[in-house]
Amino acid sequence: MPEALLNPYCSESEVRDEIRNTDAAIQDTLIRSINSATLWIDDYTRRTFAESDYSESALVLDEFDGVVFGNQVFLPKRPVIEITELKLGEQVLTEGEDFVVKPEIIYRVGGDWKVSTPDALIRIKGRFGYPQRGAGEAPQLDRTIIPTGLPGNIRRAAVLVAAAFSGYDRKEIVGLDGQFTSIADRAIPKEVKEMLGVRMPMLT
Repeated sequence: MPEALLNPYCSESEVRDEIRNTDAAIQDTLIRSINSATLWIDDYTRRTFAESDYSESALVLDEFDGVVFGNQVFLPKRPVIEITELKLGEQVLTEGEDFVVKPEIIYRVGGDWKVSTPDALIRIKGRFGYPQRGAGEAPQLDRTIIPTGLPGNIRRAAVLVAAAFSGYDRKEIVGLDGQFTSIADRAIPKEVKEMLGVRMPMLT
């Protein structure tokens, strides 16, 4: 069975341009490399850029998730696409009156979230990340397409990481005889980490 893209942060053609290789026989390898690049970037940045759909089953947060501080919730899935329901315990909160939504943070109006008891968990229904929807009147989630609006540095980093993972990225070295030799370069370029910034610590 052919390999399929899963939450790609770049296209196959972008990786081919980077490695300067048009061989159709390496398509599956490139797709696996693109998928692996997504996982690597998510792990490095400690976040997911692909769309996360919590429309039916709520995203549940408490004090142990390391994202709730005072009157702020630093969303682990971001930015916000839409929030359809937010509950604190069993209380349904109203946007604008009880909380304010920013792209990456939800602010509690008039006090702290106070999620230190089991009956005060935060439950959020909605969609987060960068949209992955096809065309049409009722577009469906499509995990094979690049998220819309994905930041340029993430997309470029994905190209470079996928190229390295593919084994088809080449560099030339000069031998003792002065001759150039082309070898596979599997190292992730230093510029990738410069694009992504300092690696975020693991939340505990």
